[in-house]
Amino acid sequence: MVEVRGFLRAAAQLLVPAMVLGSSGLAAAETFTNPIIEQRADPWVYKHSNGTYYFTASVPDYDRIILRSSSTIAGLSTATEATVWTQPSSGAMSGFIWAPEIHYVDGSWYIYYAASENTDIWDIRIYVLENTSSDPLSGSWVERGELLVPGHGNTASYFALDATTFEHNGTRYLIWAQIPPGGSSSLYIAEMTNPWTIDHSTVNLIAEPIYDWERQGHYVNEGASVINRNGKVFVTYSASATDQNYAIGLLSADEDADLLSPSSWTKSADPIFASNEGTSQYGPGHSSFTVSEDGTEDILIYHARDYAEIDGEPLYDPNRHTRGKVITWNADGTPNLGIPYANGISGYASLRSEYSGLCADIYAWSTENGGDLAQWDCLDGDNQKFAFESYSTGFQLRALHSGLCLDVADLSSEDGANVAQWECWGGANQLWNKDDQGDGTFMLRNVNSDKCLDVFEWNADPGGTLKQWTCNGYSVQLWSED
Repeated sequence: MVEVRGFLRAAAQLLVPAMVLGSSGLAAAETFTNPIIEQRADPWVYKHSNGTYYFTASVPDYDRIILRSSSTIAGLSTATEATVWTQPSSGAMSGFIWAPEIHYVDGSWYIYYAASENTDIWDIRIYVLENTSSDPLSGSWVERGELLVPGHGNTASYFALDATTFEHNGTRYLIWAQIPPGGSSSLYIAEMTNPWTIDHSTVNLIAEPIYDWERQGHYVNEGASVINRNGKVFVTYSASATDQNYAIGLLSADEDADLLSPSSWTKSADPIFASNEGTSQYGPGHSSFTVSEDGTEDILIYHARDYAEIDGEPLYDPNRHTRGKVITWNADGTPNLGIPYANGISGYASLRSEYSGLCADIYAWSTENGGDLAQWDCLDGDNQKFAFESYSTGFQLRALHSGLCLDVADLSSEDGANVAQWECWGGANQLWNKDDQGDGTFMLRNVNSDKCLDVFEWNADPGGTLKQWTCNGYSVQLWSED
């Protein structure tokens, strides 16, 4: 039987397009535990060319700028946090300090942030710091001053914040949020002449809050972040008040379009990332994008709270925590952010059996409900990668190639019940818990049956099926992330 399955499996692989098979050679997928960092809102993670991840964010006191660095996203959680700049006691920048971003431009480091004066805390403006050291956690940060954007006729006081910069087709741009006189917080774009100056002749409005979901509590478009994929330039942004109504929307433009032209941009009518009661995540927003260690996975970094109800002004509630999740891409090339997962692990990984050395595998690359879960040589294919999607009582394991979830058939609680893929619905038979063994291995325990994923009948051969069995801690039930 194994020989027949092996022949069919090999034949099926010949029919799979090369782009689906994934990269050659084994590479560990990215997983991490949410929240990554508590009480850090407006998070920004930048991966440098040397592989180091740099992190900055708003702190609850809104009085300083912090940095962390790590070789992994998970490592940012415990990385030493350094204060690289502290606000003055009076004058410009003595009020709120909001939403810093760190960028590496033309051989120097820059931090863009918003600040106000303590005598007028809502007169928010954009400022820039520069560091010419090779390591932004060393050297000196020099104030380049205010990054002047148009006052739109309101020169005495204006509200401008959340500046982000990106390079595209040889041109560097700045996108920021601003409230013009009598208007609402909207997104603007301009070319940059250097890292702290924009060309005012190129400034254009590209998005303003026009949909109901962008007008909950406040009329807001802010917190832009840029990612270029699939022939498009995408800008995610956040909308509405910073409570449970906060959500992420999407702008899209063709990569060859004139990005300065408002007509080049299309706004999606609905949010692409919003609060989810089932996972107890509220107000996800102010995101940034980074990539996994091996560069193969796009990762969304964002903040959210664990609760919906807030006493008073939500800006003063400190519990917007930094979180992350690996994202996928829809058939039309747009980003699929899915839902914000509950506290716990998030990301994609392959599952290698400690007993056989083989990997959990959706047989014959099936994309149908009922596609069988077996074991096979670890080939790093997308049918061997599973998303850990945390819920309040466990996590789903979603196959990357099919988007379906590992499911104990018929809600069975019996030994030997089959495990296959099925449309994800968050039922207890699709939820698993990770019983860590303290040596890098773990058992996967089904929430419905309290039984563990098991290499059935101790079959060490490719094609051996995986089922559930009473948890016993034997090697046939031990797995590691590959």
